[in-house]
Amino acid sequence: MDVPLVREGRKEGWMRQALKMKLSDKDGSSQHLSSEIARNLLPGCTVALVSVPLSISLSIAGGGTPVQGVITSIWAGVMECLVGGSHFNILGPTGALSGILITFAHSEGNQHLGILAVASGLFCFVVYLLRLEKFIILPTSVVEGFTLGIGVIILVGQLKYGLGLLSLQKRKGLIANFLEAMYHIEDTDYTSALLTLIGIIFLFIMYAWRPHFPHMMILALFGIVCGYLSKIGYFFGLEIYTLKTVFGDIEASIFNPPPWPDLDSSPTLTGSIFSTGISVAFVVVLQTMLCAKIAAERAETEFGPEAQQWELLSCALTNITTGLTGGIPASGALARTALNVVSGATSRISGLIQAFAVAVVSMVILPWFSFLPLSVIAAILFRVSYFMCEGSLKKTHSMMQTKHYFDFSLTLIVAALCAVWDPVVGLSTGAIVGLFTHAKSLAPGFAEVKAPNKEAAAPNEYKALENSSSSAKEKTSEVGEWLVYRLIGSLDYVNKEQHLQELERVCRSEESVVGVRLDMSDIFHIDFDGLEALKGMVECVRAKQLRCSLDGMKAEISQELERHTSWYPQLLTSK
Repeated sequence: MDVPLVREGRKEGWMRQALKMKLSDKDGSSQHLSSEIARNLLPGCTVALVSVPLSISLSIAGGGTPVQGVITSIWAGVMECLVGGSHFNILGPTGALSGILITFAHSEGNQHLGILAVASGLFCFVVYLLRLEKFIILPTSVVEGFTLGIGVIILVGQLKYGLGLLSLQKRKGLIANFLEAMYHIEDTDYTSALLTLIGIIFLFIMYAWRPHFPHMMILALFGIVCGYLSKIGYFFGLEIYTLKTVFGDIEASIFNPPPWPDLDSSPTLTGSIFSTGISVAFVVVLQTMLCAKIAAERAETEFGPEAQQWELLSCALTNITTGLTGGIPASGALARTALNVVSGATSRISGLIQAFAVAVVSMVILPWFSFLPLSVIAAILFRVSYFMCEGSLKKTHSMMQTKHYFDFSLTLIVAALCAVWDPVVGLSTGAIVGLFTHAKSLAPGFAEVKAPNKEAAAPNEYKALENSSSSAKEKTSEVGEWLVYRLIGSLDYVNKEQHLQELERVCRSEESVVGVRLDMSDIFHIDFDGLEALKGMVECVRAKQLRCSLDGMKAEISQELERHTSWYPQLLTSK
């Protein structure tokens, strides 16, 4: 018998309303619990098969242990289901955090990663309480530079395991570690190198052929079989370095509280936790919110202000929980979230099923993961590194094509600082430079609304917003009305989200229009993020089955878009 999520005939308190929202499907309608479980069972289990090997790999990439990665994946999934505002977001260990965590682990030890997770969760809670998420904005150049730098850190960090150079000494800095690996290249273990190569080829072929299949779990199981056969002497007499070689026997655990350090007697550790915790919180909020928005767009659902506040609270409570239970910092995982969407997930129940499936798999077969070859871990992380670097390099190339040379240069500078010096330094420097560089162009604007056959209302009757926009209906000779969305001032990384949200709201509220005209005649500045935002605005209009037109655009901007983008020429031909 189906059990309703919320009983009928009783007044719903705030807790019941919250539960109803959390367990409703993507269309906002509450469903029976048993039917929701049935609909989300396959997506949740599919994501779990990817999460287990990926969580272990990314935890190792961040300087943690396999058990820490599994614990993080389990509790992050539970907390996101109970508190999160997104229907699809999957939280856990991520590559974006690995570069920051490995630097911290090398200097302070991986036993303090749990305390770092708690600290970052507390900083996320401050962001939630003070509504500071609107100020956590970065230019695309800084985001892509940071991502590129982290990808390089992961790549170089796995040379040791990929080539079987386990005797390498840890050096301070990426270049020193790379040179150390190259100096001992003649000591390469060819069995490890061959397994790494096989794993990389397998992952690339399978991703091209069946992108949504759990390839990493298949590769991990293959590696476990090879590692076990090597252990008992039935693998052609070859020795394979496994997780057991470095971490010993792996015991299944979902709760392993970290030791609490004496912070009073260790000011250096306290300062490191404080500074790194702020950077981790920054990345957690930025990446988690981005994942949630992308998932909502792919699933054609809403991710409004209320849901965003719940998601921020989830960021805070998730990291506090994972830290206290023995995990590491967690954030939104884009690849796993996308897999959750395309697998047919309809509600947060999928994330909860994923967490329970990871727990069951871990309790049953996690001890066998001690036979997982380090070379297979390296192959998985090489694929993660390639995924991160590929997207960033495409954006960087696009900056060059559109002649945004400063953004191009800032991307490379941030990437170099993150990879060679420290990810915290690179991210902070990029944020400061980006803000000061764009400061002159961030002039305030206002909202001006015009209605058909009426005079324009006075600007002071409407709320002034920085770089805001206005909309009005305009009668045309065509059947129906066109919505005129007028952009005033600048279109840049500071206000792009505001424009996208406002256009989404206006398109949703005006049901009688046949198209939208984006009036850019009053735009005096547009950066690379602004060009990306234009593409998003056009996609937003077309997603509503409306026609779209760009009016009043400066000739030089139009020429660059026509030369270097695919969507703008299509828009011109469709007029």
